[in-house]
Amino acid sequence: HPDGADEFKPILGGRMHTQYPDNESKRYFTYRNRGYLMNQPGMRRLLPQEYARFAWFFLVQRRDVKGFREWLSLQAKGRAEKFYRP
Repeated sequence: HPDGADEFKPILGGRMHTQYPDNESKRYFTYRNRGYLMNQPGMRRLLPQEYARFAWFFLVQRRDVKGFREWLSLQAKGRAEKFYRP
């Protein structure tokens, strides 16, 4: 895998971070796969933090409603295990 350290963007003054790949294709697979992983037993308790983190990043920091909707859609695909390729 290539180094992905530049994908992690700081939020809340650097107290948290969120992952935002620059490539649209990579964002698709990253967010869909995160949706699948966050739906696994033991990870579901982190869902409120995940939603708050990405809502802050997209809606407050970037003011990108379309990006937030896309993130929500990809999360849902991952939770539903819809792994077909676009």
